[in-house]
Amino acid sequence: MRAGAISATVIIILFGGLAYLELSPGKKPLPGFLPALQAVSSCRQAGPGMRRIGERTGLQFDVPIKDFTISEGSTDAPPPIHVFGIKPENGTAWLSISWGEEIAQTRRTGMPPDPILDSSEVGPSDNVGRRRVLDDKGRTIGEESWGYWGQDERWRRVHLLGQLQVSYGSENERDVRRFGPVHEPDAALFDQIINSVCWLSTSGG
Repeated sequence: MRAGAISATVIIILFGGLAYLELSPGKKPLPGFLPALQAVSSCRQAGPGMRRIGERTGLQFDVPIKDFTISEGSTDAPPPIHVFGIKPENGTAWLSISWGEEIAQTRRTGMPPDPILDSSEVGPSDNVGRRRVLDDKGRTIGEESWGYWGQDERWRRVHLLGQLQVSYGSENERDVRRFGPVHEPDAALFDQIINSVCWLSTSGG
């Protein structure tokens, strides 16, 4: 009986230690565990304290007003590009949401020749992941990619309908000055906004 009790105690300690390592703040989650972008469906009524931004007849995102500063602008010369810049109130990182014909053209000429990967095809040792983005009917409407580099710096890119791009963070050192570092707390806030994407309903939702 005593030997059995000791064995059970040792097993509990081992599992507790593994759980701590997996959940500790300094532990990077695997790419496949990034908060998933669910199938994009019609928008519901925005919750209290939310500002809904996006295309007037297309995709929308919900931003908590109290947590972020939102700036908006458009290019003066054609082709037109409309951009929202979103910054946490107590942070320096930026989330960019932009759309326009120039983005569509860049995606058409810059798309990689290989097929879009599903998250299940990303190996557990990789620090970069890619997967399709689907609508609620199972149709592919875009792709997203994400990863880590540096000191727990995160980045994410989402391309939808060929002409909308959502991005935060630097994919590599060449991008540092342009996008800057995004660490876990800000990345988690940005992920909530990205994952809120929905279709504007015909009634104005």
